[in-house]
Amino acid sequence: MRISLDSLKEGQSAKVEAILLDEKKQAKVSHLGLVKNAYIQKKYSSMMGNPVAYQIYGTVFALRNEDAKHIEVKL
Repeated sequence: MRISLDSLKEGQSAKVEAILLDEKKQAKVSHLGLVKNAYIQKKYSSMMGNPVAYQIYGTVFALRNEDAKHIEVKL
């Protein structure tokens, strides 16, 4: 089942299927390891729910929900 990255629950992992961000943002997240076929895990949300911490290949980084909506993952 394909969903957007912002729909993951804390602790849930998924495989990245598509990154539908603009070219500049896509280049930035690819340096963090956020590329197609990577496995990503939602670690935790900030107190207000935005941004959210995700982990890929041992790297933990924060991503805004408005950007996470444009990343499709498969459970």
